Amino acid sequence: MKHPRIPLGKLNASSACYLYIPLALLCLNVFVPTAYAEEDGLDMEEVQALVDQVTPELIQQLEAGEVITNSTAQDSDSGYRAARGTVFMLYDHTPEEIWPYLSDHNSYHEFMPHLLSVESYELKDGGLGITQKLKIAWKTLEYNLVQIYDKENNILHWHLDRDKENDVQQSRGYWKLIPHNEKQTIVIYMVDVDSGMRVPRFIEDFMLKRDLPGVVTAMKQRVETKGEYKK
Repeated sequence: MKHPRIPLGKLNASSACYLYIPLALLCLNVFVPTAYAEEDGLDMEEVQALVDQVTPELIQQLEAGEVITNSTAQDSDSGYRAARGTVFMLYDHTPEEIWPYLSDHNSYHEFMPHLLSVESYELKDGGLGITQKLKIAWKTLEYNLVQIYDKENNILHWHLDRDKENDVQQSRGYWKLIPHNEKQTIVIYMVDVDSGMRVPRFIEDFMLKRDLPGVVTAMKQRVETKGEYKK
């Protein structure tokens, strides 16, 4: 099955209202042209659709040093604006070199934008949960995520832990690592969130220009410095 191509290029602020807090929420942690998923968990068809966007043309852009960023927003069931965003970036490291830093969530607050603290907890089924607190402009938000580490397929994905109270309506997404050449990796970062609040346009514009690619850039710097980089 052939998936529709995702338009590349600059962010369209006029079609991405109230994105700053939704996308900054996953600062720990291509838009697909479909409706926003209401269910939690990972949609492998969705992942494959993004992987299929890694065409020779996109690879050429990445090898030239470009960061491919896409974003969109629409009204959510909560009555506010739900956001979905993705970033494609090329790292000069293998997936094996990246994975230890990607999976070390307890250190994310040291280098990820806006993140104040991270605490791990055990889920009812024995899995791993992460409580994150971040400061966005005048507001501090706290939310809980269920983390799933699939090292075999180079995917780290998450969704909101609905057994706990959260300051957001929805949060799900993933990092996908694609080996490229012998020593490089194409990194795909996808986030799908509904903050349940509205945000002024000037803050949204700031996020559109810096925060979404800034998440993936921060991870890259952490990997390049072997864990020494801090914000």
